[in-house]
Amino acid sequence: MSIHLKAKFLSKSYKTKKVLNNISFDVFKGNILGLVGKNGAGKSTILKILSSLIDFGGDVFINKKSIKNTDSEYKKNVGYLSENNPLYMDFYIQEYLTFIGNLNGLFKDDLEKRKKLVIELCGLNSFQNEKISNLSKGYRQRVGIASAFIHDPDILILDEPTTGLDPSQILEIRELIKNLAKNKIVIFSSHLLNEINEICDKVIFLDKGNIILDSNLKDLKNKHNNISLDKIFNKIIVD
Repeated sequence: MSIHLKAKFLSKSYKTKKVLNNISFDVFKGNILGLVGKNGAGKSTILKILSSLIDFGGDVFINKKSIKNTDSEYKKNVGYLSENNPLYMDFYIQEYLTFIGNLNGLFKDDLEKRKKLVIELCGLNSFQNEKISNLSKGYRQRVGIASAFIHDPDILILDEPTTGLDPSQILEIRELIKNLAKNKIVIFSSHLLNEINEICDKVIFLDKGNIILDSNLKDLKNKHNNISLDKIFNKIIVD
């Protein structure tokens, strides 16, 4: 089934500080949407809203159904990995995925099937019996991503998934994200414009809680004569 996520007039304030200013956008199943912006632009706030973790103004619709009216149902259909990837270091990978699977309503045969699949997709076969504390940062990120989609959600939300990784680990995580996106909506934030260029279908530039550009990536590059995203971003931000 085709999935369409539509955010309408999202707003968020923390005390007197306005973080999001009535922004709207949409994204479809099979697409990867990249959120780009300086620190404080509103990227993480958007991801938390889409993960139904914080209160907000406006609404988000999945196939025209408001998530505010179907919050518990919606949460079952979302996988979220925060920027700091909060893992339980004393757990073994199998143990941790069992724990997360149980939290998401998976048990027995269904859980074992999903664990086997995510371990394979995330390249964790050789480490599945390892303690998380013994893993490199790159493999911890793989465990975090595996836990975010163990329940097979239609929407996968990743906040800075490659932060702190070395170049080879970054490439591996990018490939993993592209493979996962074939039958899901993937929305992620990144400071790396070349990363957006490599894996996204659509990009949103944010500045001080406002969307200053929302475009199909191919159309955007054609419009700007295929100059780099860094140059496009800097030109738009300055202008």
